[in-house]
Parts: sequence; structure tokens; C-alpha cells
Amino acid sequence: LYVYDNVDGSWVFSTKLVASDLSGDAKLGMNPTTLDVEGDTIIVGAPGETGWTGSVYVFTRTNGVWEESQKIVSPFPEPVSSFGIGVSFLGDDLMIGSDFVDERKGAIYSFVKNTEGVWEYDQTITASNPAVDDFFGNSISLDEDQLLVGAYGKNSEVGAAYVFERNDQGTWIETQQLNPNSSSEVSQFGWSTLIEDDFMVIASPHVYGYEPGEVYTYNKDASGTWVENEIIQGNDTEGEDFYGWSFSLYNDDLIIGANREDHDENGENEIFDTGSAYIFERPAVLGGLSDDAISDVFTVYPNPTSNFVTISSKTNSVSKIKLINELGMILKEETVKATNEYQLDISDLAQGVYFLNLESQTGEISSKKIIKVE
Repeated sequence: LYVYDNVDGSWVFSTKLVASDLSGDAKLGMNPTTLDVEGDTIIVGAPGETGWTGSVYVFTRTNGVWEESQKIVSPFPEPVSSFGIGVSFLGDDLMIGSDFVDERKGAIYSFVKNTEGVWEYDQTITASNPAVDDFFGNSISLDEDQLLVGAYGKNSEVGAAYVFERNDQGTWIETQQLNPNSSSEVSQFGWSTLIEDDFMVIASPHVYGYEPGEVYTYNKDASGTWVENEIIQGNDTEGEDFYGWSFSLYNDDLIIGANREDHDENGENEIFDTGSAYIFERPAVLGGLSDDAISDVFTVYPNPTSNFVTISSKTNSVSKIKLINELGMILKEETVKATNEYQLDISDLAQGVYFLNLESQTGEISSKKIIKVE
């Protein structure tokens, strides 16, 4: 593992981390799902160690120095079980996936940190309907008393994801199974997963498939049920691009990796498997800012409109404008000289719904929906 520190806005190499008992084919940190970081702690799986029995290493930073503090092995070790293929931790809770266990049905092992700071095995978590080659536990995302688990092999690699909640007795109970609305029989839904409050992201990369990958977002409704929000796709992705192989959410920015995509940002200059990252931004897509949570210092008119939309404020000046489509893609981004009224040309856009992310000179943020008509 290579660790970088952010120094005055630049990422500077800090240190290289290896296991204290490093061995061939251990595959420390082999997948995006195999690593998690929180503050001064890095927990990373080595699922290939000892004939794919697997293990997990904990590194902690003390006085600026990273050191290995614990090695964790499966409470029920066996060859070819891939313990450590999925890792997620938060506070004193740690989840470790072992997706090859029990004929690749998969399982998750829950660990809890004791008073001495040592991780101890707590319980085993499995799907309510396990089947051979489900690969349950390849990806895991933990958020307080919520747990999201991917099983990308479910139903002949269509894939599925499972939601668990922790009850008052501390036991994790399955509450919902999610399935994709995919046109492909081999989509690997659940390859990567993320849950955060009432919002989740699940990737479906179509590994070695003929169709481009997809990333699904979900929101929890008033009854506590997870409901699909939308499907996010790249604007130029194709089959075997592995779009959704990895992703990361930071505030209202969702970054999706396609590690085998072949083109530059303009869809040109093809280079085989060079890889790309796609950045999406929109509160509605990402379950982030609501109209009540953001500033309302700006008005936009006319709306609907066919050619121009005017952005106006009596109390502040607009400084930055982002125009975003329903897929979360940024179509225009402008920095504006301080003005209380600005006219944005949208005559080149197709008919549909768009979003304006506006920032004032004083840093206030506002989001407005506009409708483009012919």
C-alpha cells in the first residue's frame, strides 16, 4: 500500500505499507472493496494469503508513523475462502467478507473492538437465500446500524445486494434484498457498494460483458424501504470498460472508475485499457442537499425556457455556475464576474430537465431545476 498525505492541496507520498509476514500471492489490497480507511486507521485484506485462506491487516498511525497493529484471521479458516476480499469498518465495528466460503455462497464475519483496542470476532452474517456462486461479501459498506452487502454472482451473475440492520440485541438482521433492473443477464450488480444515511450506491460493471456498466442509486422512503432512484451511466462507455469497478462518494461528488475504458475526456485518442474516471455532481442524484438545506438567495426565470435563463439575486452576486443534466453530468461550468444578474445561454440543449448549481461570492450554495422547451 502506498500512503499519500495532502500537504497544502498537493498529494505527497508518505510511506509504503507491507505486511509484517508478507508472502507471495497474498494480494494485499487487491480490490477497491478490500481496503477501508478511517482517520488514523487503515484496514486491508490479503485474501490470497495461504492458498486463498486470506487474512486482514490493521495499520494505525501514531505520531505520524504508520505501523501494523494487528493481523486478523478468519474465525473458521479454510483454504480457498478469500477471507478479506471485502472490508468495511466504522468506529468499533468491522465487517470482513469471505466470498468463496461454503461453495462460494459467501459470508461476512463481524468483529468488535474490545477495551484494549483489539478486534475480536462477534458473529457471522449470511444471506437468507444463499446459493452456490453468489459471492456474497465481495463488497461491504457499513454505516452505524446499517449494513449493505453485495453478492455479484447471484442469479447467474445478474447480482444482488442485501440490506441488514442491527437490532437492540446487537444481532444483524436482513431487512431487504435489492435486484437490478438490468437488460443484461451478466451484470454483476453488487460488485461495489456504499451506504450512507438514507442513500446508497451499487455498481453493476458488466465485467467482460457486451454492455456498458451501470451505477444504481437508492433512497430510503418514509416507510424505511430502499427504492431505486436512478441509474447513472457514462457518456461514452462501452462493453468491457468495467464502468463501476470502483467508485467513491465525497460530499455531493460521485467519482466512478472505469479501469478499462480506452479514450480521453473528449472520446478520442484511443489507448487500450488506459482507464477513466467519471465525476457526477447533483444533489438530487446523490441524495445530498435538499431545497430546505441550501441557500435560496437566487431566482431563475423564465422557467420553462427555450433559449436563455436569467439568474438573479437582490442580496448577493453569483460567482460560479454549473449546468447539470439528469444523469448528473456537468454540461457547462462558468466562473462569473461578480454580478447580481446573469444570463445563461441554453439554446443548444435538448428539450428536458436540467439543474443549476449556483455559488455566490460569499460561498452560499443554491440548486435550481430548470426545464428546457423547444
